Amino acid sequence: MDARAFVESLYLEYYTPLRQYALRLIGDPGLAEDLVDDAFLLALTRTEQLRTYRNPAGWLFRTVQLLARN
Repeated sequence: MDARAFVESLYLEYYTPLRQYALRLIGDPGLAEDLVDDAFLLALTRTEQLRTYRNPAGWLFRTVQLLARN
């Protein structure tokens, strides 16, 4: 599976739970969507690293958490 397809499969599975998580963290629906989009853009640039994680969803949730802090 190529990098784009890998991230797309993660997007399809985790976009909604990540958006809900981001919304709980920051309380702004628009900003929550932006944070999740940013996390997936980072995933595209770090696909090889992400593939080595046993739990890529954990990486995504942690990335959203860190982005929400900034």
